[in-house]
Amino acid sequence: ESLQDATVEQILIVDKDPMLTEKKGIDRTLLKAYEDLETRVAERTAELAKANDALHAELQERRKIEEMLQQSRNTLRSVFDSISDPLIMVDGDLRIRMANRATVDYFQSADYLEILGKLLPALAQDHFSPDLLNSVQSAVLRFEEASFESKSPERSGKYEKVFIYPTHAEFRVSGS
Repeated sequence: ESLQDATVEQILIVDKDPMLTEKKGIDRTLLKAYEDLETRVAERTAELAKANDALHAELQERRKIEEMLQQSRNTLRSVFDSISDPLIMVDGDLRIRMANRATVDYFQSADYLEILGKLLPALAQDHFSPDLLNSVQSAVLRFEEASFESKSPERSGKYEKVFIYPTHAEFRVSGS
């Protein structure tokens, strides 16, 4: 018998069936849980999209800062290399942290990588007297510049002014 042919009395009896009432309750509960889940998913998706946008903005800002920092490094390197006298920056252990092109030439090295990170006394032992190296080390430990004239091994007979500067403490740790 179809629902259209059923009497009101028959429909009411079926409607009072406890199994059917329980099923309708479960269906309503499931529907409500599904709607709640959909709402939470939409909220979380919006939060993640907002966080993603913030991360992209931060990444762009960092890239911009890194580019500016690289330009500053390039400018420093250009200015440093344009100085014709050897300039050497050392840490407290007399390890070379930065040197200009004139220093590379003075020590007859192929490039910066040959001297960066090396101990100045080991590199300079054939160029500076032990007394001179001791006075340089003393100056660096007092955080003072050391400068002196030295005969250029590259250009016989020519004396060059050599400058050695201690680096700031924060550079000593990072090795910059």
